[in-house]
Amino acid sequence: MGEAGIEALCELDPVTWDAMIDAMKDNGVSDAMLGAVCAQALATINATPVAVRDEWLATGVKPSSA
Repeated sequence: MGEAGIEALCELDPVTWDAMIDAMKDNGVSDAMLGAVCAQALATINATPVAVRDEWLATGVKPSSA
């Protein structure tokens, strides 16, 4: 999946997303590893129920059900 496709699914703001990607690249993370990390993170984001994400965002604490 191209970077534009990944960003379309990600809930991080563009500044945070780009900073994380740039930092990983600057620290030698390969494109293959970067793709795997992004895919795993997006799968987790998409699998987390909205109510759980809302609670997590509201409290700043990861719910035990996440």
